[in-house]
Amino acid sequence: MRNSSEEKWNSITHAVGIGICLAALWEGAMITRALSAVLLLTYFFSVLYHASEKESIKDIMRMLDIISIQLSIYGTSILYAILLDGGFWSYLLLAFLGTVSVQYIVAGYGKESFEKCLVPLCVFSGAICLTVILSLVEKNTCTLLYYFLVGCATYLVGLVF
Repeated sequence: MRNSSEEKWNSITHAVGIGICLAALWEGAMITRALSAVLLLTYFFSVLYHASEKESIKDIMRMLDIISIQLSIYGTSILYAILLDGGFWSYLLLAFLGTVSVQYIVAGYGKESFEKCLVPLCVFSGAICLTVILSLVEKNTCTLLYYFLVGCATYLVGLVF
């Protein structure tokens, strides 16, 4: 369990993420709006999780936060696959794996074995998505790949905290 000042800091930083996503929803291009909507869900549940003080509510919010992280991993990957014109099978594969991941969370949440597998699950999900995106990259999409890799790196750094 994290201390209250750490939880407060997490709530504040994720609330800033909500603000950034809302600004992008208002002003961004269509793909930026879609990406912001996916990330908004994660930031929203993360703020609720970190701000909750009552244990029963915090536990539910944590599960929703973990599910929303998986939805963000696969949702952003599907959006990048669309940008890279990956085709139906790449979209279907990512959607299927995201669905299986969420089902695993719902079925296993609260069990000791789930807690041991949580970080590896997130890293595995990211690695699968990165592999799919890398398979779609051509020379002229270097900027998109850069943004995707920065997002992956940022996520992995966040796992430490």
